Amino acid sequence: MITMVQKIKLESLAQRGLNLFFSLLLLCLLKHIPHLFLRWEGYSHRLAGACHLSWLLFGISFLLSPSPLASSSTTSWMYQCVMYDIILGVLGTLTTLTAARDFPHRRITNAPGQSGTLSHVAIVTQNEMIEHSFYQGLNLVQALYLHGMSWWNIHRGEEESSGSGSGSGS
Repeated sequence: MITMVQKIKLESLAQRGLNLFFSLLLLCLLKHIPHLFLRWEGYSHRLAGACHLSWLLFGISFLLSPSPLASSSTTSWMYQCVMYDIILGVLGTLTTLTAARDFPHRRITNAPGQSGTLSHVAIVTQNEMIEHSFYQGLNLVQALYLHGMSWWNIHRGEEESSGSGSGSGS
């Protein structure tokens, strides 16, 4: 069983790890902004990627220092998490679809058994990008399923606890 002191130490360690990750990510991002976002080639993909990355950074920053306006109720927190995950899933799917449009690679054929994402000599084909967008959408569906199960479990517990004290038995 974890004591309260151990739990606080673990949370502090996790907080420091998240701070380190966030700092390193920001340093890399700042160093490469011109290459990542300021070129005209593939502009819609760069814009979608910038929005996706910004949304991820917003989520990390919210975890590091929650807004004073944020409600402390579980229901409100769950709504915020669901909305965050929906927007994240849509932005991830949009980023892959804009990559497929901006960098089509329709005529590319890799050697049998080579995938553009797994081989250093292969190029990601348009079909692979479209397939990746499907998996981004599937990730969103899975996240919504998990949120739905959590929501159902919480409300089922509330109904059982309020119903068990009613004394409706004979």
